[in-house]
Amino acid sequence: MGNLDKLKEDLEILVDNTSLGYVLTELATICEEKAEHIRATYQDRALAHVWDKAGIKIEKVSDKVTEDHL
Repeated sequence: MGNLDKLKEDLEILVDNTSLGYVLTELATICEEKAEHIRATYQDRALAHVWDKAGIKIEKVSDKVTEDHL
């Protein structure tokens, strides 16, 4: 089994043991934290903005998924 297959399996287990909404919310948080780290460490506002936007989009999807109780 390749690394990506193992990762996919691990993600499926995580979703099964928590919820898709939880996983998406945590991914959004990771994006926000990554953006902050990039701003603080590299002062790269453009890259930090990309991570911020990704976090916002993932959070919106998470909200929709949570509304649908997935």
